[in-house]
Amino acid sequence: MDQTLTTRRKNEGGFTLVEMLIVLAIMAILIGLAIPVFKNVLDQSKMKADKSTAGMLESTLEVYYTDEGSYPGGDFDDMVRELNAKGYIKNSEIKPQDQNGRFVYDSTNGNIAYTNANEKSD
Repeated sequence: MDQTLTTRRKNEGGFTLVEMLIVLAIMAILIGLAIPVFKNVLDQSKMKADKSTAGMLESTLEVYYTDEGSYPGGDFDDMVRELNAKGYIKNSEIKPQDQNGRFVYDSTNGNIAYTNANEKSD
């Protein structure tokens, strides 16, 4: 009876501790490689969203200019408050989604530039 039990246990399939550790090590390496790629994709999407916001605000400024005859004065935050006060936009505060991004407003021509310290030059 002892031989039958021993034979049965040897024939049972299963993973050894070493095999499990190898699988865990491979998974850790793959996760370690994927995190920087994911972070880069996330940063790129934030920059694209900020550029889109700048474009939307420039379009809104053109409507404002048509209605008012001039662009709002002041810096970017002043311009956003003015557009909000006059009902052109709903948000009274617009900030870049990327922490290294910055909106720069030129009140003489209504241009809004988006700059980012991490953005690579083409």
